[in-house]
Amino acid sequence: LDFCKSMLDIADKKGVYKELLESLFGAEVPTCLNENSFNCVVMKGGFAAGHLPLASLGTMAKLCKPGGVVINSMTLEYTKIVEEYRGIEEYVKKLQDEGVWKIIKRKVIEDYINGKQGVIHILQVE
Repeated sequence: LDFCKSMLDIADKKGVYKELLESLFGAEVPTCLNENSFNCVVMKGGFAAGHLPLASLGTMAKLCKPGGVVINSMTLEYTKIVEEYRGIEEYVKKLQDEGVWKIIKRKVIEDYINGKQGVIHILQVE
């Protein structure tokens, strides 16, 4: 799933995906997808300046079956320079407190991309 057709074209050329969907992603589950459908939902680099609202993390959980896993990886710098993402750790903890998921792991990755640190959240949906 990607909002950008050119990114989907690149993915298609790899020949490893069964299905590619062009859609917005945000606070609501896209109409082309069903809640509780996936064992794992992965976001790689979606949380960058101007890309996705923080609420998209919660939407990822809605797409997972109970017991499924949400994995988010992003450039750590964005948690400091993008105002909305400054609250990502509190948001992740809040959703754990609300019973949406259990935090399995948070890890800072050195040299994640172009010499910058990254952060990975691994969350198990309740």
